[in-house]
Amino acid sequence: MKFFKGPTSASSEETYSYINRTYGKATFQQVYKILKYDISPIQRAKLTVNIPTSVAINGKEVKFLSLYAPEGSLAGQSITCQSSIDTIMDNNVPVVVGDGDKKKRKRREVSTVDEQLSKYPANRTIYFNCSSESVQEGTVCGSVTCDFGPLKNIKNTAEIRFKMILDISELTDYKPDKDIVIVSTSGTAQIVDNVVSSGGYSHEVSVPSVFIGPSAEQSIAIWIIIVAVICGILLLALLAGGLYKLGFFKREKKAMLMEEKAKQNAEDTAEPLTTGAQT
Repeated sequence: MKFFKGPTSASSEETYSYINRTYGKATFQQVYKILKYDISPIQRAKLTVNIPTSVAINGKEVKFLSLYAPEGSLAGQSITCQSSIDTIMDNNVPVVVGDGDKKKRKRREVSTVDEQLSKYPANRTIYFNCSSESVQEGTVCGSVTCDFGPLKNIKNTAEIRFKMILDISELTDYKPDKDIVIVSTSGTAQIVDNVVSSGGYSHEVSVPSVFIGPSAEQSIAIWIIIVAVICGILLLALLAGGLYKLGFFKREKKAMLMEEKAKQNAEDTAEPLTTGAQT
């Protein structure tokens, strides 16, 4: 039976840009919201979010992502989370370091890995995720588990925010020819102690964040410049063609125009003199 509509992210996909890959860091946030749309109340539930944090490169684990202490609330009350990831403790939220619980039967939602990757050129994209169809070999993931409840009605919405820092500089030596980085977390909402939850029904969703580097932006700018130059050349060619048809570039035509202009100037000069003589 379905008790959750979620977790769903506040925005299904966020796109960020970074300027310098050597020194760049990007702070970003993902939000998971869980709500109930069945009439039966839920006393206790939990959200488990898997987050890619590092990648193994030549036998060395390189950490590219840091996590702040997650912030969660339900009906005005704070939600406590347990994390297997060392968090940056700048928020006054209780976080306990420990192992996450094992997942039970689950159902996937939203887009697949292939659908997410199809939006971006494969030869320029690094994709980090934690699902069974992991794209980047050697990706290391951690997990955060948050317990919450009760969800008494559809007005009760559990919201958990994950603020993270992507260290672009750590990926400088890893796939240097790729300038688009996708970090995709996956969250599983699960009913814990409800008798009618049908054996631990769970609901899974993935939330990607996309980081686009300067190379991608420059390539777009180059196309704009090329189109502008081509349009300018075509306009100049049309103008030159029109003048050529009018004979502007022929020496005889030019001489005739100059002669007519000189004759007109002479007539304009002679006219006042003639008028004065008659007087």
